[in-house]
Amino acid sequence: MILTPQQSRNRHTYAVGKGIISPGKVCTMCGIKQSQIVRGAMIEHHEDYQKPLETITLCCSCHQKLHIHRSRVSRILSRG
Repeated sequence: MILTPQQSRNRHTYAVGKGIISPGKVCTMCGIKQSQIVRGAMIEHHEDYQKPLETITLCCSCHQKLHIHRSRVSRILSRG
């Protein structure tokens, strides 16, 4: 069964709610702690939606930078 992004997020949220996994408290990219964030929240980013319990923790700023960077790389590669 192939999971959609929403199904993957739902499974992750369920696992956190049941205490199977714990959400991250520190951004993997910049190291900021959740308690230091003024605006927004930590985001559990899925690299692979088929592995819903495997995420990387990012602050909002780094999550946005990650997607901007990937968009640029995709555009460059598509020019090929």
